[in-house]
Amino acid sequence: MSLQSPGSAIITDSRAQKIGAVNGFRGLAILMVILFHLLVPFTSSAPAFPGELDPNGLLAIVAKHGFLGVNIFFVLSGFVLYLPYRTKKRVIDRLADFPHFYWHRAARLLPLYYTVVLVTVALHAKSPAGSHAWYLELGGLLSTLFIFVPHGFMPPPIPYCGP
Repeated sequence: MSLQSPGSAIITDSRAQKIGAVNGFRGLAILMVILFHLLVPFTSSAPAFPGELDPNGLLAIVAKHGFLGVNIFFVLSGFVLYLPYRTKKRVIDRLADFPHFYWHRAARLLPLYYTVVLVTVALHAKSPAGSHAWYLELGGLLSTLFIFVPHGFMPPPIPYCGP
């Protein structure tokens, strides 16, 4: 199977080159972010948000700095996206190759995104289901333009836990 546009010089097979260590680090980065979202409220020593974990313990330190997993994941994902082009397994050598690249990315990412949107709206909508505001929120999330409108879903800010 080719991942190239018709007329491209290089034809590849359907199995992309995988680097286990990179995928392992991407998995660790994902775990860091999950731990951050799950545990950071329990690591605070502020009286308004009392912690239940030792703030100096390893788990609390990892949880407090888990947001760095986002940066690690994006850097490693950029490397994974670039590698097939560097090794000449895929090419973008003409303007017509760009739509194919973006179509391939959308086909991989949007089904999961739409699933997350539907679950989010079903479980955490700001407005009652079926209301005008609910449809605006759903439409904004489905279009990925929700960050530009005041009625869209935005998660609450995570409180600063201090050093």
